[in-house]
Amino acid sequence: NIPTYIMNYNATHFLLIVSDLRKKFDKTKEIAAYKSRLDAETDKAKFERIASIIRNEEQEYDDSEKRAIKEGKEFFEKVKGSTKAKKVVSPDRRVEMKMVHIDGESLGSGIATAVMDASVEELATHVYPIDTKERQKRAKEKGITAYNIKNVNDHTLYYTNTRELGFFLNPREWRSKITWLKEEDGKVVIDISDTEDLNDDYPVKSGTVLASAHNVWIFEPLEPIGEIPQTAVTFTTRIDAGGNIPTVAANNNAKKFLSTVS
Repeated sequence: NIPTYIMNYNATHFLLIVSDLRKKFDKTKEIAAYKSRLDAETDKAKFERIASIIRNEEQEYDDSEKRAIKEGKEFFEKVKGSTKAKKVVSPDRRVEMKMVHIDGESLGSGIATAVMDASVEELATHVYPIDTKERQKRAKEKGITAYNIKNVNDHTLYYTNTRELGFFLNPREWRSKITWLKEEDGKVVIDISDTEDLNDDYPVKSGTVLASAHNVWIFEPLEPIGEIPQTAVTFTTRIDAGGNIPTVAANNNAKKFLSTVS
């Protein structure tokens, strides 16, 4: 008679043969690398499609889209031309950041500028919301807990996102209508403005505070260096996170938004 504990020990020992076989043929790393490569290729195809549209296809804009671009450019000029600006320590030495006060407005605005080694179209596609694996990964890094993209046409879409601001604050949700336009001189403007168009289809969840923002991206082509394209990038933002927010939290989150350029 063999004691039960010895039987169990030997049974486990024999069953480990399966584990040894699995380890011998384990391709977990190779599969992960394959999936990562496949995701990158899929993302690249999506980016290239939008870049091709921006580069090659003329767009027709309705009155609301034209107005959004016009107001976006006016906001950009106000922020850029303000004499009441304070430099912010940037986490990226190649990106200049400033907090700006515009006369007649109660909210502060921010502006970040940099020159980048890419074309206006390539850069614009990485700002214009496209649902990619890269965006899903970066969303988590930015504290975005949920987002939704609803395409209107090739140059306009709706974008909602919910963020955790930390400091024991309720989550904030932004609802935006985003439109890009390429001008005759090759400059690309992207306006990101508040919208109420989604309120019926996507009611604000209980406990979430509806926030407000106006963001404008300007991508201006410069002379290339050899075969490397150069683009001047400017990001302007005005954010109202809603509710009572401690100054330290407001400053921290303003810097996070400006770091989008980095």
